[in-house]
Amino acid sequence: MKILERSLLVAGVLLFIWLVYNIGPSALLHHLSLVGGGFAIIFAQEIMAFLFNTLGWRHAIRPTQRRVALRDLFAMRMAGDAVNYITPSASIGGEFVKARLLQRMIPTAEAVGSVSLAAINQFLSQIVFILVSISFFSAQALTPAIARLTWGVGGFIALICATLFYLGWRRNAFQQIHAFLVRRGWFHQWTKNGDAWRKLDESIFGSFRNHPLDSVLSVLFFTLGWGMGVIEIYLILYYLQVPVGWPTAIAIEGLSILVEISFFYVPAKIGTQEGGKYFIFMLLGLNPGTGLALGVIRRLREIAWTFLGLLVFGYYHYVSRQGGILEFVAARRPLTPGSGDPPQ
Repeated sequence: MKILERSLLVAGVLLFIWLVYNIGPSALLHHLSLVGGGFAIIFAQEIMAFLFNTLGWRHAIRPTQRRVALRDLFAMRMAGDAVNYITPSASIGGEFVKARLLQRMIPTAEAVGSVSLAAINQFLSQIVFILVSISFFSAQALTPAIARLTWGVGGFIALICATLFYLGWRRNAFQQIHAFLVRRGWFHQWTKNGDAWRKLDESIFGSFRNHPLDSVLSVLFFTLGWGMGVIEIYLILYYLQVPVGWPTAIAIEGLSILVEISFFYVPAKIGTQEGGKYFIFMLLGLNPGTGLALGVIRRLREIAWTFLGLLVFGYYHYVSRQGGILEFVAARRPLTPGSGDPPQ
């Protein structure tokens, strides 16, 4: 896996270098200079995306355990997303961080379950957003070849939705996974507590059945979080002096999310962020150089927020060394489902 990740990293870097060479460094710098002080607004608008995503996570927590302050969840979300961005772990490392931090306030099984459920709901919100954006994209660049691709993507999305529905209907998906791992003798540390896997079934898929309104609200807030990306694209293109309508901004963001899903295993989205925008703009008949600039500006925004998230993560680690209530226990307690309630 490390060899694959390193190969993808090198390929992404080479793609980025080729894109810059093809467009021309001077042209890219000119585009970046057009943004200027507008970057502060582009940076600040991301607060709303974090807020919506935090609310989506909050509604993934069982109501009886929803005693965590919104500001704490917001900070945990920042820390987790920052780790997701810098670690070549297919956006999984940050989920471990969120669960570890949250388990200091609510039982571990509930913390792990909420993070897992939030990830599922966020994925469902991606599907919702992509399906909405397809109509805007189709209206601008629908050819027979693209139509077949669109139907293929739609069919794949429908298959994923059917799989999630089946897992929720079975009510024992995690117990089935647990039984499979036990038979294979894999992950003994994680599979020795069978009752914990039952609790995961109850906290994740049981939530769809027992708290449907919270599930709907969670998906809705995550969808609004993706929607903030449309506003960001609209702002960036405004500063780049390439104003577009909202339908085009929605189409660009929807295709960008689809690219991210397709290349989720590329570390830090190196190359795919910029290359995706480049080819999306070509597909929509726009200047691909502007697409590359948009990808670079978005990456700069991501790096800035990642830096803040790492500061938050460092704060939690510092508090742990001081014995504070929000101590980070990665080095002292393994992340296993159902390892007990947080200390009082």
